[in-house]
Amino acid sequence: DTAAINVNVPPVADPGGPYTGNEGSPITFNGSGSYDPDGIIVSYEWDLDNDGAYDDATGATPSFTWNDDYSGTIGLRVTDDIVEAVTAATTVTVNNVAPTVDAGANVDYVLSGSPVDFSGGFTDPGTGDTHTIEWDFGDGTPVVTGTLAPTHTYASGGDYTVTLTVTDDDGGTSSDTLIVHVNDAPIANPSGPYTGNEGSAITFDGSASYDPDGRSEERRVG
Repeated sequence: DTAAINVNVPPVADPGGPYTGNEGSPITFNGSGSYDPDGIIVSYEWDLDNDGAYDDATGATPSFTWNDDYSGTIGLRVTDDIVEAVTAATTVTVNNVAPTVDAGANVDYVLSGSPVDFSGGFTDPGTGDTHTIEWDFGDGTPVVTGTLAPTHTYASGGDYTVTLTVTDDDGGTSSDTLIVHVNDAPIANPSGPYTGNEGSAITFDGSASYDPDGRSEERRVG
C-alpha cells in the first residue's frame, strides 16, 4: 500500500489597503480577504510601525489611531491551523490636521493706557505635535509669541482686531480673531489757578475738560 502524504498549502495574507486617514482618528484595517486553501486562519497579527514585529494589533479588522502624521509600510501576518505563517504588506498615510483655535471673547470697553488681559486656547487631534503661538494685537506693535495669556496695553482709542494664530510642527495653521474697543481716557482741565477771599464763594471752571471719544459723563473738582 502507498501511504497518503498530506502537504499543507500555506495561507494567503491580504492586508487590504492602501489606507489613508487623519491623525487623532482611528483607521480600520481589513485583512478579511486573507484565506487558507486547505484549512482555516487562526490568527491575524499586524505590524503597524514597520519594525518587523507583528505586535501592534490583532484580528481581521482592527483599528489604530496615530497621534501624529505618518506615512509608511504596514504588514499583516496570518497563521493557519497547521501553524504555518505568511506575511504581506501595504501602506498607510496619516494626514496632519491643523489645530482649532479660539482667541476668546471680544473686549467691549477698555481705556487707552490700561492693560488688557487675553486668554486664548486651541485643540489639536495630533497630540504628538508641538505648536507655535502668535498674537497680533492689531495696532502695529510687534507680534507676541509663546503664550496663550498675554497682556497688552493700547496707546490710543479705536477698534482693534486681535488675531491668535497657532501653527503645528507639520505646518498646519489656524487663526481666530476678536475685537477690542478702546476708549481714550478723558482729559481733566480744572483751569485756574484761582484766587478769592475767605467768606466769599469762588467759582471753579472745569468746562475745558473733554473726552476724546465723546463719552465724558462727570466732572469733579477736588
